[in-house]
Amino acid sequence: MVSISDFRLLGIVCILVIAPGCASMLQKNRLDQFGETSNAYGQMVFWSQYEEANAFRKPGRVEKDMDYFERLKDFKVTAYNVKSTHPSEDKKQIRQVVVIGYYRVDELVVRTLRDHQVWIYDDTDERWYLEGELPNFQ
Repeated sequence: MVSISDFRLLGIVCILVIAPGCASMLQKNRLDQFGETSNAYGQMVFWSQYEEANAFRKPGRVEKDMDYFERLKDFKVTAYNVKSTHPSEDKKQIRQVVVIGYYRVDELVVRTLRDHQVWIYDDTDERWYLEGELPNFQ
């Protein structure tokens, strides 16, 4: 005969078995979303759409100075290559290193920049935000 305590025990076992799978699936979805976000950001930088790339930053950190974007228009990107991606254990922060080839329009000398990016997942907004600045072209 099965007692109520047996059902409780069965329920607890089910939760212990299913919960890690749910957490794992949530982390996989979060990483998939990061891939899409990172690719979209990379495209914005590659095509010199810096104001649009700026929208990937947290609202409180978004650059609002139009002179900043005017200065960035002097730079064109020739390559955007992700070299490494390191997620935190909880998959809510990702450190990424990107090598960017670029030139200043009036110089036509191609330079490279190692861009160390930190991306943070915001549970409230359910999206990834770039923690730092846009690439620091010189």
